[in-house]
Amino acid sequence: MGLERVDMTAIPGRAWTKNTSKGDFSREDNRFYGPFDQGLVDFSELLAFARHNLVRISIVTIVLTLVFLVLFSLYPFPYRATALVLVDPRERRVTLTENVLPGIGSDAAFLESIVQIVHSDGFLRPVIDNLNVKEDPLFASSAGSDDRKLLAAFKRKLEVDRVGATFIVEISFSSNSADKSALYANAVAQAFVDSQTQSRVLATETAASSLLERLNVLQGNLETSEKAVARFKAKNGIIDVTEDSTLLQRELITLNEQIVAAKAQTEAARARHDKIRTGSGVLPAAEQSDAAQLVELRRERGQVLQTLSEFSRVYGDRHPRVTSERSKLSGIDRQIAEERRRLLAIQKERLESSTSALEALTQELTKRKQAALETERAMVQLAGLEREAAANRRLYEEFLARFKATEEQSGLETEQARIASPALPPLKKSKPGTILATIVFGLLSGFIAVAYAVARETFFATPIILSGKTALPFGSKRSAEHTTAVSHVTGQEKSARKLHATIQKIGFVDVDADYDRTEPPQSSNHNNAERFDDQEILDPLEMAQRLEHGPLRRDLNRMLRHGAVIVLSSPIAHPGKSDLALGLTALAGQRSIPILLLTANTALSDMNRPDLDALGFPKSQQISIVNPTEITAKHFGNRRSIWEIVEGFSVSNVGRESCMIVDAPPVKNQDQIQRLVEFADFFVLIESAHEPESPRTKALLGELSSKTHNRIRRILL
Repeated sequence: MGLERVDMTAIPGRAWTKNTSKGDFSREDNRFYGPFDQGLVDFSELLAFARHNLVRISIVTIVLTLVFLVLFSLYPFPYRATALVLVDPRERRVTLTENVLPGIGSDAAFLESIVQIVHSDGFLRPVIDNLNVKEDPLFASSAGSDDRKLLAAFKRKLEVDRVGATFIVEISFSSNSADKSALYANAVAQAFVDSQTQSRVLATETAASSLLERLNVLQGNLETSEKAVARFKAKNGIIDVTEDSTLLQRELITLNEQIVAAKAQTEAARARHDKIRTGSGVLPAAEQSDAAQLVELRRERGQVLQTLSEFSRVYGDRHPRVTSERSKLSGIDRQIAEERRRLLAIQKERLESSTSALEALTQELTKRKQAALETERAMVQLAGLEREAAANRRLYEEFLARFKATEEQSGLETEQARIASPALPPLKKSKPGTILATIVFGLLSGFIAVAYAVARETFFATPIILSGKTALPFGSKRSAEHTTAVSHVTGQEKSARKLHATIQKIGFVDVDADYDRTEPPQSSNHNNAERFDDQEILDPLEMAQRLEHGPLRRDLNRMLRHGAVIVLSSPIAHPGKSDLALGLTALAGQRSIPILLLTANTALSDMNRPDLDALGFPKSQQISIVNPTEITAKHFGNRRSIWEIVEGFSVSNVGRESCMIVDAPPVKNQDQIQRLVEFADFFVLIESAHEPESPRTKALLGELSSKTHNRIRRILL
């Protein structure tokens, strides 16, 4: 049969997309059910690899270790002498002034830098000349007209390193002579100490000379800038009262204060004027003397109003007493009006006086502001001149103080580095211990042996050959010890309901209820499945024993587990494919793993409970056998491909809880293999033992990806 190019994804309750690789449910969708993720490391596979290659790895490791040890014993190791130099990080000061070249302190990067300088050509060339290394027989081959060869040979035997995180520098030299190794190591160490001391002395002398030259220039700049400031102040009439203010600024501040007081006085006079004019509120205590008459008249008016109210209530409105009181009230009102006019005139005069004073102050402030604007423009230029003068003054003072201190410190520098431990001629050669060498060579040899075993498994693997099978007629009786019960009950109502629920769970949409399930399958573009002829079945227990002890045993732990998907196929129809499926089922039964077997072989799909008992499957094993061809015909009217059913089971809960074995039809091309491997953990390709490398097999495998090849197992039957 041909494998349709369908999008192998399933969404519960939705139909499958057809004839497209980018549909509603494409691979980029986060709902895609891909192959089961087995993790980065499979420990069962590692254990199987170790058991299979343990002897080979051990032999290669031992042989390589012995070879390395022999070469190690024959290698000529030199004498190695070491001198230790302490670079003291503490700052040593004769005076309180900081040195020109301070100590390194906790600066580890600086220490690493000076250690690297010892390796430089400029540092080592004077040392080599002083030691007359050209006359040493050790460097006779490098001596000549070109000193670079001699320098390179000397550097190869010299090692300068910092000891851990300390301030100790280890200087080592390797030579065939113990005395020469100590001599050269001490010479380099002394040169290193001298270079550090000389660098401090030279830095101090150079700094003092540079400061003296710079002081003369700074002094001239300071005098020029100070004279420029004085001339500018005299030209613009700028007189400093204090350090931060001038005379004009003080006058502006005084005028502002007077204007504020005048404004407050004017507002107070206006408020009193308004109160008297409107007759509301009470005048302040300071104004009570002017309004005493008005206050007294208001008090009398209140008494008259009270008397008038009482007489009106007792005698009535027309009584003579009432009339008399009304006359008094009118007279008091006239007096109050005259008094208010008098007070209003007084307050108006005061308000006008305050307003005039405020206007005069405002005019004076305006004049002062105009003068201040001109002065401010000049102050901008003055500020620049003063900043320049102040900067020149600070620079001159700093350089002068530094020059005096540096001049006095000249000749007082202390040594920062010293030889803590001179090199002594070594008593024996610098050869590592035999035990350490054995451990290192053993680890290296073990790594090489493991790499060799992995490469051998990866690049030189051969097909697995299962031979010598003995056919057992289907339905033959087994002994009582192999007669067991299984959970598969084909054809009963309970199994039918479970199958229908499984179909709904894996995401297919069932056909209408009135579909004639007895209608024979019809061909369609989506159902090209081939039916297998009935075949005889081998003894599954015998096949299981061959699988367990054969070359495939390394993969059984990964194959037979919950959630695994195993697809069995072949380039052409092969009678042993169903036998291998039953053998894997029997092995799973021995490990108490439920099995979901998908097969189009009617000899398997039509088996009932007595048939399975007769084949000797364990009683505790749960086996479900499903024929995808029947599902497509009975539930979908041949509108679904067999591969859609297989893929649906692989992503369903049934497939995840059980180990699913697919007895697949023959494959036709590489695309079919690639599709099958995408949803299978293992793809077992069964070939004929009479033609293990047929042209058809080579064409099918072709240029498959390495990831695809890792899931493919080839079996020769």
